[in-house]
Amino acid sequence: MLQSTNLAPHVASPFTKLAFDWTAGYKAAASLPSTLYTGGAFTDRLISMRSARDGATSRGVVIIPTLQADATDDVDYKLWGLWGVKADQATRTLPSAYVMGVLGSGVFTAGTATGAASTPMGTSDKFCDTVTWTKSTSASTYKGPGGAIFDAYQAADAQVYSPADNTFAGLIVPDIGGLFGLAIEMAGAADELLNALVGQVT
Repeated sequence: MLQSTNLAPHVASPFTKLAFDWTAGYKAAASLPSTLYTGGAFTDRLISMRSARDGATSRGVVIIPTLQADATDDVDYKLWGLWGVKADQATRTLPSAYVMGVLGSGVFTAGTATGAASTPMGTSDKFCDTVTWTKSTSASTYKGPGGAIFDAYQAADAQVYSPADNTFAGLIVPDIGGLFGLAIEMAGAADELLNALVGQVT
């Protein structure tokens, strides 16, 4: 589906959320949302920007969302960026504090195409065929530094591939300014589970 030696698939744990409740700002690691950081370690819901191939920091991502939901069901989402601060470079330990900010937001809508049995995306996962995106600014509904990052790095805004024809859709973020990681927060019905294939673009 994604044919490039620079793409490393990542699958987050499916999760559900009725409403948004993460908050932006400077946080000690232990104060990050429990769905991201628990027991002194990050969960696999953090999308690391370190390349699985060579350890280099990836420039951007391709996100292909799926939903365990009925066809045409949709969920709202926010794409968060995390900056690590206060890392010990000598011992290469993880940062002890982070800054979280919203890069953008939109809606994922499920189509009818499903994954395959015995694969990361199973037959209960429906590929979203429609994706929307609005970058965050100081004046947007979900305020955040997304627009400023794209401008500062002279990068193109994130783009959506949204065919709305029951094939897969995707969100392409070409350059996220050297962030430590990304996370997707969703708001939807109690029985809707979000997952995603993520390609790291180096």
